[in-house]
Amino acid sequence: MFEWRDGFTGRRYGFTKEQQDAARRLVAGLLEAKLKKEVGDDLRALADAAAAFWARDYYRLVFPLAFGREVVDGGVRAVFLDDPGDRVDQTAVFRRAPLDGAARPPLLPAGGRAPAEYLLADVVLVRAALANIYCRQRGVDPGLLHVLRLACFTGPLAAELAASGFDLPEEVRRLVDFLEGDGEPPAELDAEDLRRLWEAGAVAAEEAMDIAPASFAVTVVVGAVQRVKQYVFETPGLNEIRGGSEILSDVTERLAVDVATELGAEVVLRAAGSHLEFLVPDAETGAAWEARLRREFVAATGGVLVAAAAETLPVRDLLGDYYRAMGRVYQRLEAARNQTRPLYPETLPFEERCAICGQRAAEGWYQPPEGDAEPICRVCLIKREWGRDARRDKTRELEEQLRGGGRALWGLGADAGLPQSLDDLIVGHPRRRLVAVVYGDGNNFGAVVQQLKNIAVARQWTCRVEAVTWSATALALAEAVRVSVPAPHAAAKEAQRKPSLPFQVLALGGEDIGLFAWGPVGLRFAERFVALTDREFTPAPGHDGARICFSLGVLVADAKAAVARTVAFSEGELLKWAKRAARNAGYRDGGTIAFLVVPTADQIPGDLDDFQQTMYYREGATFPVCLTLRPVTAAELGFLLDRAARLREAGFVGALGRMAAAFVRGEPRVAVLYYLYQKARERKGRDDGGFTALLEDTRERPPTLADLDFAGRVLGTRRPFGGEPVAGGRETYFAPLVDLAELVKVLE
Repeated sequence: MFEWRDGFTGRRYGFTKEQQDAARRLVAGLLEAKLKKEVGDDLRALADAAAAFWARDYYRLVFPLAFGREVVDGGVRAVFLDDPGDRVDQTAVFRRAPLDGAARPPLLPAGGRAPAEYLLADVVLVRAALANIYCRQRGVDPGLLHVLRLACFTGPLAAELAASGFDLPEEVRRLVDFLEGDGEPPAELDAEDLRRLWEAGAVAAEEAMDIAPASFAVTVVVGAVQRVKQYVFETPGLNEIRGGSEILSDVTERLAVDVATELGAEVVLRAAGSHLEFLVPDAETGAAWEARLRREFVAATGGVLVAAAAETLPVRDLLGDYYRAMGRVYQRLEAARNQTRPLYPETLPFEERCAICGQRAAEGWYQPPEGDAEPICRVCLIKREWGRDARRDKTRELEEQLRGGGRALWGLGADAGLPQSLDDLIVGHPRRRLVAVVYGDGNNFGAVVQQLKNIAVARQWTCRVEAVTWSATALALAEAVRVSVPAPHAAAKEAQRKPSLPFQVLALGGEDIGLFAWGPVGLRFAERFVALTDREFTPAPGHDGARICFSLGVLVADAKAAVARTVAFSEGELLKWAKRAARNAGYRDGGTIAFLVVPTADQIPGDLDDFQQTMYYREGATFPVCLTLRPVTAAELGFLLDRAARLREAGFVGALGRMAAAFVRGEPRVAVLYYLYQKARERKGRDDGGFTALLEDTRERPPTLADLDFAGRVLGTRRPFGGEPVAGGRETYFAPLVDLAELVKVLE
């Protein structure tokens, strides 16, 4: 029996030998197909293709572990795999592509002396990266270097490749034999050092410290943009915000490609958002890359703040004490940050200011579509031009993530356009034109990183977060659009004018998510995204590590509200509220969502804590009542959205408003009496389909709301607003009618 242990959730996956052999044949076949795309016998091209397969394709094939995608009635939706902790049966089918229906991820444990949580891909990449750097430091002939790289990438599956008839070059086969312990390498290669590196790359951190050559050191280069949110959201225009986000992603990706082209994809440790980490042979090369990172980011953006640093580390530290070793790199990066100075330190009084940002001096003119030419600075001009051209990029990447279907997969027709403004996000003619600003990231990822002991697991973690975030975002958006925009409505809209997609992704990279969407789409996206990521990181029973989860802040406001204000409140207030509540609950129930509905921008609170107490908390003479459940879990938000939709469809919007007003404006005891009075009237009239009967329908309630009573009930360990418990305080009752009233406003 073969087994792989998910080191981040504690779940174990078991395989019979037959199943593991089938998974190896499948992965070898995909690797072979990748190599066959390279025409001729260029060994460097083959090595680069194999590196890209292990560094990108394989991780996207394996992660997420707990959900896939399926097509039903022409639409895409998520499908949960069976309990990921179960052992797969003999008939298990493995994925042949990312998110391949309900097929199992083809997990390949590293095996041998490697810890149970290592995947074969982790070990392959670490071994290849170390061998790569080792050869470059010693001036090994480039041809031999790429032969060695190709041997590292194909060696673990050499038997399966040979069985399928794929012939590796003779020099590669000889090195594969040597790495497996048979034969000697060419004279240019030090057999002892290479064997020690090969072995150290596939053992536990403690063992690697003793095995790796003491004299071997590598240089780690880190580049990161500072004040990213300030740069992206400093101007209110949708084009400029989108452009700022796209530029940073594009430069990071382009630099990662440059590193992979010059040194090999295996040396790139992380490339997401505006952050890049990779290995180089020596300090001199590291210093050159430091300058190059700063130069490329500044040239592309016109003036973003960027810091870069390079630190040389003994490879023993990188393999055996990864977190502490990387801490030294980040100390150097922090010092570099302190020395970074903005390119536009001040604007003199007599200089014309940019009409878009209002901060920097103008350097030229631009022609807005609605008026005369206006002055503009270089930074805003670049972001504006990028933003206009980049509207389609993130959407296209999401469509590719869902594996084809193009624009039609959103259910709005194949010719659905991209939104040109926030007004275009609105579908049909709703009573209120509300737009949701969604912002989120991981809750406790810092604690996870602190537990990474080895570069192999660190690499697995980075690739997994990237794959899960993209997959969950794509699936959650597809489901949110299909549920919120029913087909008849879409068809009717299409008859009047060309429909637009009801969302616009602003930022997506690493663990960060940011998007604008029509109000119902934004709330349903939040519910589905957190449900999917919670599923992926569900801990095994008895797992003693912190539960990994995401939190989201969702502000639903008028489409005319200033973008900068709504984004700042969603990210700066609501997201922090959600993360604080998750932490106070010990991440017991998974991710959290804090949402707020404000019909106009004027109603965005200046002080959220004061707003909570004023709007949602009633002290009462007998007992305190909290009129909201927020922040809520994915299951709780799904339940509230469903209940709000049913109340709206049943025509109880007025009754709900009056009941909520009774709790908001009156004494809790009086409001409860009013509720009981309404309930008694319904029962007397034998109206089983009445307002309170619908509220008290217990079907599909999540376990955390099993005791919920809309007239008011103490709910276990729940605290108002997810705050910390108050010693000796009175128990708080919850009557979440205001939650329903706000959600109905969004759905109307």
